[in-house]
Amino acid sequence: MNYRLFALVLLALPLGLWAQDSDYTHQSYDWEEKPERVELTEEEKEADAVRLLNRQIMEYVETDEGIDMYSTEHVIVRANTTRSVDENNKVFIPMRGDAEIVVLKARSISPDGTITELNEDNIKDVSNYEEYGNFKIFALEGAEAGADLEYLYTLKKEPSMYGREVVQSSIPIRLAEYQIISPQRLVFATAAYNGLPRFKETEDEEAGTRTITSQAENVPPEVEELYSLGSANKMKFAYKLDIVRYQNGQARRFHTWKEVSGNIYRNLSPEKSSKALGKILKKEKFASMGGEEKIKAVEQYFKTFINFNPGVNISEVDDIIRQKYADESGMTKVLMDAYDQLEVTYRLVITSNRYQSRFDKEFEDFTNLDEFMLYFPEYDTYVVPGRPDHRYGYPPHYLADNNGLYITSSEYTGVFGAVKYIPLAPRSATSSRNDIEIIFDKDMEYVEVDRVNTLRGYRAQSYRAAFEYSDENGREQLIDALVKSGATEAEVLETDVKSERIADISSGKPLIVASKIKASSLLENAGDSYLLNVGMVIGLQSELYQESERAQPIEMDYPMTYNHNISFTIPDGYELVGLEEANLDKTYKGDEGYVARFVSNAKQEGNKVTIEIEEFYEDIHFDIERYEEFRQVINAAANFNKVVLVLEEK
Repeated sequence: MNYRLFALVLLALPLGLWAQDSDYTHQSYDWEEKPERVELTEEEKEADAVRLLNRQIMEYVETDEGIDMYSTEHVIVRANTTRSVDENNKVFIPMRGDAEIVVLKARSISPDGTITELNEDNIKDVSNYEEYGNFKIFALEGAEAGADLEYLYTLKKEPSMYGREVVQSSIPIRLAEYQIISPQRLVFATAAYNGLPRFKETEDEEAGTRTITSQAENVPPEVEELYSLGSANKMKFAYKLDIVRYQNGQARRFHTWKEVSGNIYRNLSPEKSSKALGKILKKEKFASMGGEEKIKAVEQYFKTFINFNPGVNISEVDDIIRQKYADESGMTKVLMDAYDQLEVTYRLVITSNRYQSRFDKEFEDFTNLDEFMLYFPEYDTYVVPGRPDHRYGYPPHYLADNNGLYITSSEYTGVFGAVKYIPLAPRSATSSRNDIEIIFDKDMEYVEVDRVNTLRGYRAQSYRAAFEYSDENGREQLIDALVKSGATEAEVLETDVKSERIADISSGKPLIVASKIKASSLLENAGDSYLLNVGMVIGLQSELYQESERAQPIEMDYPMTYNHNISFTIPDGYELVGLEEANLDKTYKGDEGYVARFVSNAKQEGNKVTIEIEEFYEDIHFDIERYEEFRQVINAAANFNKVVLVLEEK
């Protein structure tokens, strides 16, 4: 959005400006000339570094030409170790668009109070640093372990009328403070997440300003934990210009779902259908196909015909058809136009990656509008234009279990947007089944493992994409990883892969990988007996450790089921010892039964041994207070890896 133009539009609305005092916060804000040494807590002393202060101020100022924004950042870091000095001593100031530096100050303060000011000759301009844009970069001199590293700068830049700020970082923060200062007639709204205190509002009638502030004390560092959403769990806030008030008493809301729904839909759906695309639809006879068949065929054709490239920006469908290149929005335009011409009913859905940010139904956060899907209400299914490796069916797991903006266009009601929940595929849709037969060599030097691995749903999709885009060498490595897992020394004797293409995703067919390997590592000679590492035939399993108390909510990728059916015949002249070790049962129960479970049942009938394993996760959300129960279910498969059966001579 052109914010300067947006600001001019605001000022052009009825009855002009309200007065705003010229004594602005960014002009008077400063650091302490003679700062006192801050004493750290025992916990802070244990950290490599601590942000004693992290203050950001966004100040909006009305001028005759529009609205200017002054962004101030003031940071003080106590670097407890030499390593943390190196990690925190370099400062990056983003210089996007026409940003100008109004104030820039920095210094290091040694433990004995010696102050070393920033040498301006150390400030460097860097263009498009690691493709993140332009920056000013500098490092402080005289920094040492135990020093305070302090910097303060103010940028004048185009006003940001909405956005999102992440509070947590890799180090603890003693005080984090965020302020938005604006003329009284510009009303900003905020939403705070993951423990950040809500913003409080104050008004200064004399200055004609409104200030909203959030302060958070003792912000813990971000943590990485398995089975969590990661970035989406970080403390953060979203903001937006919500209401503009005018001297005549009128007011207008901005940044609403209705507003953005109309803008996005009109941008993606042209007034006139593409003639070039229409010719293709007629040639391929899509109109004669049935409902779901038509949807699938159109997606498959254009995702094959058009090369997906996120770096291109071709706006017209006719040009996309001619050049055969499109980014996400371009591919969305093509598919929308195609389904419109074929009179297929769909909804445009825009959402966020749930691992990055939860889509808030109650707050219009436009930064969440970054992933497109098409929803077909008649079949309750989705197409994802920006995913050449995805096909018609359930939404990708990272876009599901989240809210999304569903946009509908009707000649009677116009364009209408509503926020709705995007469901994940149920457990029944995703599974991995291994049917395994172990065959002993007559000389007891190795075993052969005859395996049929049947994969469905989300589990199959990632492998299909890997098969589709791998060369022959990559394909062999992928098959080896699938069939050798758990067998460190193995020779692949046979493989047969079925329904491996991306196009097979929407067919309902499972991906099947059949194989036979020769593995000496699964059978060990122990004098008068042999050790069968039967637990390893299900493949290496990860183990979930937790040295500290669990910090984040437990969340898995998707519900699913694992089944392993293992069988073997005990060789003549031997008897089996230790089969009871293969019986495991770890459960997590909810109010309505099992939510997660790992259970293995081993039995012997004559010289025939069978082990049946079922591991499933009915839901993806688990109570953090019951983390140990969840961990035991997850770790049960790794515990089964350790099961060794003994074959003793009779």
